[in-house]
Amino acid sequence: RGCEPFLNVRKHPLAGINTQTSKMSESGLLESVVIIERDVNGDVLPVWSYPESNAEEEAVIRARSGLLADGTKTHTVFSRVGGAWLYSATVAGANIEFPEELSHVTGICVSLRTKAFHPEKYLKLVKILSAAYMQEGNPVSVLQAFLSVFSTDSFVDEAGNNFSSADFDPRTALLASPLSSIVQLLGLEVILVWTAILLKKRVFVLGENTSQLLSVVRAFPLLVFHRQPWSLLRPFLNLSNEETEELKTAGVFIAGTVDPAIRGRNDLFDVLVDIGEGTVVIAESAKEDMKMTSIHKDVATWLVDAVEQGTADAAVVKGLMQKTKDIVARLRQLTGDSAVTLSQLQEAMPNANAAMKRFLSSLALAEGVIRAESTPAEASA
Repeated sequence: RGCEPFLNVRKHPLAGINTQTSKMSESGLLESVVIIERDVNGDVLPVWSYPESNAEEEAVIRARSGLLADGTKTHTVFSRVGGAWLYSATVAGANIEFPEELSHVTGICVSLRTKAFHPEKYLKLVKILSAAYMQEGNPVSVLQAFLSVFSTDSFVDEAGNNFSSADFDPRTALLASPLSSIVQLLGLEVILVWTAILLKKRVFVLGENTSQLLSVVRAFPLLVFHRQPWSLLRPFLNLSNEETEELKTAGVFIAGTVDPAIRGRNDLFDVLVDIGEGTVVIAESAKEDMKMTSIHKDVATWLVDAVEQGTADAAVVKGLMQKTKDIVARLRQLTGDSAVTLSQLQEAMPNANAAMKRFLSSLALAEGVIRAESTPAEASA
């Protein structure tokens, strides 16, 4: 299921939910465009940008373009660097005929930097930009298209390819990949991912290829929809020192990679979801926080049953959000809606077992319900 079914309904499936999204002029969203080329000697270098880009970002675009690897074919990816979103279109492969002006290259990548998460919208735009560059190898045509969208929110080229921001609802991007796909992939183990995101753990997703990875990882924030955690997404990255250092700075994230070396990088994740294997691995350091309780059993059973019964995806998202908010509401009742310490919270639930106390204490910290006097481990010791 893609995003098209949601475009054609009279009432948006997320109607009534605050999605913290709104339509903005592209002048407030578009930031820059960069062109990378791989020449016949195998060198991959940035050749043009508007406005001027920095070397660090260009290095990230090069690494994620696929042009550094042999056998790369035409594809698109979306990813994140710093606080911005990158949408890239790579054109490469033995069957590609480059114009005479680009006879010196074997592949190109056009990358668009924006402030907004909307893959369907910006991947369409960046494909139009790459097609413009493939016509004559002239960045002026790319600049014209970029500035047209920047100033008027639309663009039409001589071939009739058109782009209009008005055609895209930002809420649609949130449901383009269904939550049910994760539930079907992981079954009851999906509750481990829900717990990890809810407790603000580091989540890594390993895909077999970028297309599969991006389709799955973008649905993960739906598990904790009440927080709208799309800013945590790092949907596609490499395991280079530069990129992993940025992750460590971020602290909390939902990151994706196709590099199987992540399986041996326990220092980078608390929870690893392996799409190909359909498994969830919990790092040793996170196991205490990830112990299951009756709350987890209730949520997991409800979620799997809802998907197996064919419940509409938007209804599953809303239902899970409500169950999560109910848990948080009951937690707030324990604190009396006032700031308390971890020890005071645990005194308010004398009949709870150790796993329940630890989970609720960790959740309280994540939700900002209590002040951090000590860690859950210290408080339950």
